[in-house]
Amino acid sequence: KYRFKVADQTIAVIFDKWGNDYEVGFAVENEYGNINWERTGKGNEFKIFSAFLDCAIDFFSHKVPIKKGMAMTFTAGSGREKLYRAIAHKMCKKFDLEFNEIDRGSYSSFKLVKK
Repeated sequence: KYRFKVADQTIAVIFDKWGNDYEVGFAVENEYGNINWERTGKGNEFKIFSAFLDCAIDFFSHKVPIKKGMAMTFTAGSGREKLYRAIAHKMCKKFDLEFNEIDRGSYSSFKLVKK
């Protein structure tokens, strides 16, 4: 788990392993370590998404190098698809991944697979 501060918020970036794949997400963490997956509504989304991207790049560059067939997945709530799509494209370019987006109505799923 990675943590970073944006304004008065601590953001936790979590990498959950599922077989050979990783589900990646981020949420606000309080002083007791409890996670809130809801939007904060406090702004700073570009700083948060940029820091999230930096954490994901660091994780997959240094801690768990991406191997052929390995996938990372994440979901975007309604209204955040464009930001997540930008992250997906940057990750694809950085790690030579294939990108798949699935519209699930109230949210979108993104799956990036190593070629």
